[in-house]
Amino acid sequence: MAHRIQEASAKLSAKDVIEMLCLEPLPLEGGFFKRTQTVWPAGVEPAQAARPLGTSIYYLITERSHSKLHRIPHDEIWHFYAGDAARQLQISPEGRATEYTLGNDLQKGERPQLCVSASHWQTTRLVAGGCWALFGATVIPGFIMDELEVLKPSDLASRFPALSQLLMKYHSED
Repeated sequence: MAHRIQEASAKLSAKDVIEMLCLEPLPLEGGFFKRTQTVWPAGVEPAQAARPLGTSIYYLITERSHSKLHRIPHDEIWHFYAGDAARQLQISPEGRATEYTLGNDLQKGERPQLCVSASHWQTTRLVAGGCWALFGATVIPGFIMDELEVLKPSDLASRFPALSQLLMKYHSED
């Protein structure tokens, strides 16, 4: 099944996917997105709710538009849908770094779903030679743009000097 998905997505360009799913540039973070679901508390008008119960989006990265170093205060679940595999770096508030690969090739250690724990820094880039990758991202409780914190890799590296080289691998041109 995964092989057929990769074959089908190989025929599409990032521009095709962006147009088909009506994706828009994601301010601050990079990549392209479209909110697909917002779940509000039962019986509460959205304008009256402090926050949604949950949100989900389509999210696409390309060679030129990746997910910049950022964090949010709630858990975020990433789902790999199509395209090329991507590397995700997660950094705990204490500075512990872990790298993962999102993709469909389980035999190579790729995973189709990952959780980024609340307040962990994260950044995601395509694996070398990749063109694009399409994900879903789900946040519970729901995402609010004002809570997004984007940081230059050099700023985080100054807090955690041991991570400097690793951060530059993800953001050498930022």
